[in-house]
Amino acid sequence: MDVNEIQVIHKDWKGIICFNNRNECFRKDFPSEKGTIQIDNNRCIIFWENWEPDIFYRFYLDKNNNNNNNNNNNNNNNNNNNNNNNLEIISDGNFIHKTLFEDIYSKFKIFYNDKWLTSYWDIELYKQLILLNENDLKQKTVYFEIKQLENSIYQIDSILFFIFVENKNIFYPCKKDSIFTNISICKDGMNLKILLDVKNLIFILFEEKDDDIKTGNFNFVQNKIILKYDNGKEEIYFSNLYTNEMPLIEKRNQIYFHIPKSIIIGHQVLFSNITLINNKIYCTSIHYKKNPIKPEDIQFFIEDISIIDKKIFHHDHYESSLNIILELDCSPEKCFLEIFYGTKKWKVDLISFRIKEKSISAMTLFQNDYPLLKRWIKYYIEKGVQLFFLYYNAMCIPSIRESIEDLLKNVLNSNPNIEVHITQWNFKYWMNEGLPEKHHHAQTMAINDSLHILKNFSKYNLYNDLDEFIILPDKKVFNDLITENPLTDVFIFKNHFCKMGDKLISYNDFDDKFDLSKIILGNYWDTQREKNFVRLENINVMGIHVVYNRFSAQNIISRCFGEFLHVLNFKEKDREFLMYEYVV
Repeated sequence: MDVNEIQVIHKDWKGIICFNNRNECFRKDFPSEKGTIQIDNNRCIIFWENWEPDIFYRFYLDKNNNNNNNNNNNNNNNNNNNNNNNLEIISDGNFIHKTLFEDIYSKFKIFYNDKWLTSYWDIELYKQLILLNENDLKQKTVYFEIKQLENSIYQIDSILFFIFVENKNIFYPCKKDSIFTNISICKDGMNLKILLDVKNLIFILFEEKDDDIKTGNFNFVQNKIILKYDNGKEEIYFSNLYTNEMPLIEKRNQIYFHIPKSIIIGHQVLFSNITLINNKIYCTSIHYKKNPIKPEDIQFFIEDISIIDKKIFHHDHYESSLNIILELDCSPEKCFLEIFYGTKKWKVDLISFRIKEKSISAMTLFQNDYPLLKRWIKYYIEKGVQLFFLYYNAMCIPSIRESIEDLLKNVLNSNPNIEVHITQWNFKYWMNEGLPEKHHHAQTMAINDSLHILKNFSKYNLYNDLDEFIILPDKKVFNDLITENPLTDVFIFKNHFCKMGDKLISYNDFDDKFDLSKIILGNYWDTQREKNFVRLENINVMGIHVVYNRFSAQNIISRCFGEFLHVLNFKEKDREFLMYEYVV
């Protein structure tokens, strides 16, 4: 296996880092100091096994200009001897530690393209240019660097103007009077960068999958941006973080629609959602039977923020799940999380997620049965639920959002303190890996995603489906159960299949025809198929029907408190056979 070497200068030591094509690395002088390495243009990050990550920048001097050395000598004479020790070890092409970067550049002047680079922004430009093959271009004058959500424009001459895009080596001609800004958009589930020339109303879109450049004109209309491509195609994106499907967060009365931060690798989900809440980042995934994701090989990095702890809950099961929780040394309002897995890397922009705190919440995954939401929400409001945290198992297109808003309008108007949050969860319902038995995919990810998010905003949560109605004795509500059983973690309810009358009911008619006096009882399941009302605090991994106690630090107290009615006689999904047959 080939071994490469780079010279690094740490704030406490200097030496050689050896690494192979699997990104495994070690210090040549201390081989026991091991980790993994990521080199990205002029930046190097080393994830040590026993230490916090270190970040280094590549350092270059202009060897073609003799004035540079003379100027350096003049600058060095003004500094004390201790600082000179650092300068003596710097040579062309070394990686230097981030903490030394400003100190070193304050002592060297760089001569580049007939200009002394002395300012912070000049040096940022220089860092981006030094790896380019400049012979491929006749002249360059303006460079635009996409770095996080900021932008920097540099003018060196005044003849030709180009835009340079970080990591792509793409140059695109622009107008002399161009004034650029940039935004993030979500297009077909992919996060892309788009540049806006606000002076000339021109946009430039760089596709992630290749080096293709698409251009056209744009216009802002209230909270929308309209892109009109040069080929005549038109697309509409919403909000200040843009998506062509729906805003990252769109509020319709008391209903909030959310887009998850997802990372897909081929046909597998690396992360279905990544959420920043206070000082923690919650990363939701799943265990695949074939080609499983290896969580121990995933590296996370946030510049200027330390990740002080990482917890992994990895459940290999037909109701599998994988959750990674990162604890930070602060509570940022926003940050950029860099993720490295194998040879792939991603940068995810995160904004701290907040919703109103409630005592009791309810979660479910749904799709075509969304008309049942009206009765389900009405029923559980009466039982004491104050927050509904839901996942829609498809693309939440505008017509669906409008239908749900119309469906729930009267219910929510009558209950102004109730909030409904719906996350687009466009992942395959079943795992579909050619396995002999069915393995859950979308639902277990949604359940465990909500579990960790809701711990920050709710104390107890109900997990069940839209056709399931828990029967509480003596007209009690959930708060009564909590008060009477303060130490219970899991309130279990057994499944009782039933029909509501002897005729099939359409989803759209269910609310009007809902009548518990017309229930016809079928099979009762004493085991399996349970649904749960849980105290969130002590639970770390859930399946659809059970809490997995072995992932909890404390002993989980579970008790059965009754049953729920599971209605079967729907026109859209008639499963009357379950009234009489025991089918798992």
